[in-house]
Amino acid sequence: MKRSPTTAPERNASGHPLLPLAAMLLLAITGAASARVFFGLAGTDMVHFTVLGEDWPGPVPLIGCVLLFELLLLKLRARTVLEVFAPFLLTLPFLPFALSINLPIAYAAAAGLTIYRAAMLGAFDGETAQKYLRRLPFFFAAAGVLMIGLGIFASRYAYDRMFLTMLDWGVYAQTAWRTFHGGIMQGTWPTPNFSEGHFMPGYFFLLAPFYGLLPSVNTVFVSGALALWGSAGLLYFFARQRGFSRPYAAAFGLVWLLCPSVSNLNLTVFYGINAIVFFIPVFFCFYLLYEAKRYRLAFLVFLFSLTLKETVGIFWLGWGIVSFIEKRRRDGILYGVIGAAWFLLGMKVLIPHFAGGDYIFYGQFGQLGNGIGDILLSPFTRPAEFWGQVFRVKNLQFVLLLLLPFFPGALNRPWLLGAGAILIGFNFIRGSEAIVNLVHQYQVETIAMFAIALVLGVRRVKAESRPARLLRWQLTGARRQNTRLAMTAGTVGCALFAHLFFAESFYGKNNLERLAYFSDVRDAVAAMEQQIPPGEPVSAGLSVAPQLLFRNPLYGEERPEGKFLTYHIGEDPMGIPLKKHRKFLSDPDLHLLQTRLLEDGRTLFLFRRGSDPEKTTPESAAGSATRTPSGARTFPVEDERGVRYFTASILPDGETTRIVFRLLRPLPGFARIHLQLLFSEDTGYFRSFFFADAAALPERTPAGTVYELTLPFSMRELETAKPAFQLQFLR
Repeated sequence: MKRSPTTAPERNASGHPLLPLAAMLLLAITGAASARVFFGLAGTDMVHFTVLGEDWPGPVPLIGCVLLFELLLLKLRARTVLEVFAPFLLTLPFLPFALSINLPIAYAAAAGLTIYRAAMLGAFDGETAQKYLRRLPFFFAAAGVLMIGLGIFASRYAYDRMFLTMLDWGVYAQTAWRTFHGGIMQGTWPTPNFSEGHFMPGYFFLLAPFYGLLPSVNTVFVSGALALWGSAGLLYFFARQRGFSRPYAAAFGLVWLLCPSVSNLNLTVFYGINAIVFFIPVFFCFYLLYEAKRYRLAFLVFLFSLTLKETVGIFWLGWGIVSFIEKRRRDGILYGVIGAAWFLLGMKVLIPHFAGGDYIFYGQFGQLGNGIGDILLSPFTRPAEFWGQVFRVKNLQFVLLLLLPFFPGALNRPWLLGAGAILIGFNFIRGSEAIVNLVHQYQVETIAMFAIALVLGVRRVKAESRPARLLRWQLTGARRQNTRLAMTAGTVGCALFAHLFFAESFYGKNNLERLAYFSDVRDAVAAMEQQIPPGEPVSAGLSVAPQLLFRNPLYGEERPEGKFLTYHIGEDPMGIPLKKHRKFLSDPDLHLLQTRLLEDGRTLFLFRRGSDPEKTTPESAAGSATRTPSGARTFPVEDERGVRYFTASILPDGETTRIVFRLLRPLPGFARIHLQLLFSEDTGYFRSFFFADAAALPERTPAGTVYELTLPFSMRELETAKPAFQLQFLR
């Protein structure tokens, strides 16, 4: 006799009478955590591990999220809800407190574990789910193309806003380009033959043909995006080689595409593509050969990887130790000894020879000693400094963030996860806590190893393995044959939420919209290039130099080799100090050709060096006047003591408006004016700029000098606006 199907209330009524109440409470916690991370969390900072946003979202999203999860009780038994959503208890310790980075970390881990437990119960066993899983390879291919395209666009977007500095990507790209033209491993910016303190011939010779034949910043951006997201294809082939079906291999590739570190390494704050990211495809190629037992070819790839940067040797030392522990003793000793020897050779011999000085990074470990011996002995000789830095809370958060996108699948090869421990440990003790972040390049080797550990870990996992049993604890009705599927699905889910919270993107919480604050400099650079013939040597500042990369030989702004000098000043810390700017204005050998004020308040300068310049009158908005134009709305501009230094007159100029600043008295320093137009309580316009573009020394700027600025508003629009001025003198 068939048993009649039970309704949802009947199902929930079975078991302990408090089960439905407990399930409702758990789903309320899940909903509250969801509301807080998706509606309360406005942004994440992966340098300092801080967050932006409200402590709690408004009542509508909060109640809406809670009710949305409570609806699950209409479909699922209370016991099932408790067993599947139990991981969201990880968020509970962080919910009562101020919003921090810990909550999204816990939420992503909980989401991945919930998907894992749902998969163990057969959530993906249905025909519909299987149909979509079979399409996963096509989705992976499309996602790969999309991520590569977005990476190239993000780099170009940052470059066009003069956000990317010459360090590190510009120095490496210029040196590779010069290597193609015969200047083997010789750069010129900021000084001739500058080596950046690294020995990396593999990168220079690998990229030299590309940069030499296609000398464009786009070549750098494309090659970097391919090394980062294109490596997902190599991971896909590695998984196929290890016997996985196409959907499984595509899932592993997706995990790599979603990894926050991969996205963050595209800009590396403002350092751009670092040479070490090319280790990723090289390492994946190594494992393709190594696991296929093509050991000689794998060994050659290993040797080449060492030449990408001397610090790679430290990683291989860790890999060798792990291999020895995993009973691959011959390989462990061989790779570990060669890796350590190469690092010591580079640090002690090669870099001092080519750079003409000691290894520049010793200073970052100064609190532990003066050399590699002191650093290695510091756990015993300076235990307070050493262990105090190792056990910082931020270090634990860093490790969790690195592991998060590969969790839980990579747990099945725990020893492999430790291959990068020595390399990470060196960063823990480098003195500055800011170095430990999810943006800098020091994580590259580790995440590549984690990706391999994921594939090999899921391949090894069995239903009775310790991680599998632990993760399905108290899960009634788990289908043990689903263990591999659940591990993979849970990892993809965890990677997805980690990506949304921590990866630099145009759609997630770590949003690149902040770059919109910086003005597009393409027009300003085009005007500058009209003054500078191609091939002429240029001394250039940190942020302006990349705009002339591959076009002109580049030197640091204080180098005399440049026939032209260009840099910028402003509130952007990447500009040169005003003390140095004053020095250039005072130099009789430098003649100002051009100034350009950008919308974001930065000012570009172009000088020509020499006693007979082609043009000595700068293109500037500064001039002189004897009276205030009639019909103008005039406002005083005073310093914090109430001393009036300027009058500001607003005049109509067609569809726009001119604002004319007239100097009334001598200036005690470079005048920085902050203009704010208040249209209403919630709308306004802000502009910050130097008077007369700071194109002349303050003491040489006479009273009566005027400076004009165009505002993007008509006179009618400004009738109700309330201008406010703040005056700041900088020296």
